[in-house]
Amino acid sequence: MIGKISIGKSFGGCLRYCLEDKVELSQEQKMALSKQDGLQYENRAEVLEYNMCFGNKKELITQFNDVRALRPQLSQAVMHISLSLDPEDQFTKEKLRQIGQDFAVEFGFEKNQYLSIYHKDTKHPHLHIVAK
Repeated sequence: MIGKISIGKSFGGCLRYCLEDKVELSQEQKMALSKQDGLQYENRAEVLEYNMCFGNKKELITQFNDVRALRPQLSQAVMHISLSLDPEDQFTKEKLRQIGQDFAVEFGFEKNQYLSIYHKDTKHPHLHIVAK
């Protein structure tokens, strides 16, 4: 497992990246690539867990920003963890959900807002965790 942790300012930017398809690919390119390599470029993101938040992308951004407003002195409130897993390993959605929960406990944000998002557009399974 390879992990990367980023701290940032914009919940909107982070959630759009994690929840939307890649904008640089046209619909035709997404379909052609999917046929070519068997990966999922359209609807590439699947939310595995909502913790203390819910809804669509717009609602989530609003909720995260509402909670952020409670601590205006905190300039960089967004934690984005990206976990790249070994392509040889086969993970169930429940196991991926458990990995997200374990990270939340280990990093101390299990009682905060966070999302675990699974991406299906690369050969290695990877998980994004966005937390406040």
